[in-house]
Amino acid sequence: MPPSGYSTIQATFIDDFLRSCASALERESAALGESLEESLMREIADIQRYMQSTHTLQEVQKDVLMLTKHFYEAVFGFRPSDSATYWRAVESTARSISKHILAIHIPAVERA
Repeated sequence: MPPSGYSTIQATFIDDFLRSCASALERESAALGESLEESLMREIADIQRYMQSTHTLQEVQKDVLMLTKHFYEAVFGFRPSDSATYWRAVESTARSISKHILAIHIPAVERA
């Protein structure tokens, strides 16, 4: 990351990753015969349980799981009742996360 912060391209990669997770969750929901809300609740609980029970996770793994969990929790907050509302929630949440990534600006440190 440059001292000025993350780029739009970098934020887009995170956005694409989260949308890919959302697509996989929608497919899994259909395969299991669950509602999207049920699948989101299950996945959030599964991530939490996995993180609590797996003591060999590397920090980067924890960070990716926390990002995914946060994303699912935010999407769940929209209470998506069908595919259309689910994807509106995914879009809104992914856009918000991208905006937060782009808002990160770490000032350069002057070196002596």
